[in-house]
Amino acid sequence: MATVTLVVGRTFGDGPRLISDTQVTVDERRSSSGPRSFEPYTQGVLKAVILHPALCVAFAGTISTGTQVLLELGRSVRQGFDQNEVQRLLQAACRRDPETAFMVAALAPTPELYVVDDEGARLGEVHAAIGTPGAYQDYLRRFHTANELQRESVRLREPLIDAVEQDAAARMLPAFMQVILDGARPEVGGLPILVAPSRRGFRYESVAMRADALDGSPAASWGSADGGAFGYRLKVPRRAGVGAVGAYFPAADLGVVYAPGFRRNGMVFRNVTEAAFEARVREELGVELDAPMAGPA
Repeated sequence: MATVTLVVGRTFGDGPRLISDTQVTVDERRSSSGPRSFEPYTQGVLKAVILHPALCVAFAGTISTGTQVLLELGRSVRQGFDQNEVQRLLQAACRRDPETAFMVAALAPTPELYVVDDEGARLGEVHAAIGTPGAYQDYLRRFHTANELQRESVRLREPLIDAVEQDAAARMLPAFMQVILDGARPEVGGLPILVAPSRRGFRYESVAMRADALDGSPAASWGSADGGAFGYRLKVPRRAGVGAVGAYFPAADLGVVYAPGFRRNGMVFRNVTEAAFEARVREELGVELDAPMAGPA
């Protein structure tokens, strides 16, 4: 059984923020070959999906359950959504598959963060996590010890919150990235995906760090695919409310885009320039990708 884990949410004055990774893992209990992880970039999954400018739903657990529910929700909420109906659909899915849980971030009718699992809906969450508890504890330790350099490397696109909340918001990405880079949690890996509110609705935020920049050392070059150390540019839609995220790997001439509302699986573009990658995404999905930031790989 293919599973995904660790989604973290936090409520701020301008609305909730979610962060997750893209790693897919095969459950050792269901696999004769034991636990293994898929290649986290080309075989990952977008776990936090913007379905509407005012609605983002994330999941942890069984991929087949989570992706199917998100596809159903995506079709039903394009013109608007009712929170009671969203909760009903998610609770029904959790009853069918108790190993899957969902986290919902909403901006309408009022900003709200809540979790749905086989025990029901927990509304009005300020801090929330679904997935492996141990991985969440690792994230919390990194969150509380994020240094000034790490926080300064994150630029909030449209800060609508006070300085205290800005500091907390700026800690989320470097803390989560450090959990990925530590390697102590093999079920957490791939791309760090941050969803944040804006004046026009939810949107994905670009990573603002390059390889080796978390510890204060000079930013690394893109490296090489042969050497095993390389970077990527995380690219997000220019418009808010679009559930798609792309990444371009210059050293490998490789582009990957996750767009669950358009395609069930990630789309991989090999032997392409960055401009060609952007053009293919625009042509095949109708999504215009934003100016990139850099991230470690």
